[in-house]
Amino acid sequence: MLKFEDDSEIPEKVVSELNEIAEKITTQISWQKGDILMIDNTRILHGRRAFADNQRDIYIRLCSPAFSF
Repeated sequence: MLKFEDDSEIPEKVVSELNEIAEKITTQISWQKGDILMIDNTRILHGRRAFADNQRDIYIRLCSPAFSF
């Protein structure tokens, strides 16, 4: 069960509709060896479908978009 900040329940119909919209706008990425993907999650919906792949490492950094390398 998902809830709003005020602890009221988010109706299942709303959750279902949001999931349908997210699925429609999801983009498949054709990965190739050596690819790196950087996403500014302040500008796009982010997430991923489940996948099984023991050939790839996934690193996540949550920070200001202006971080230095």
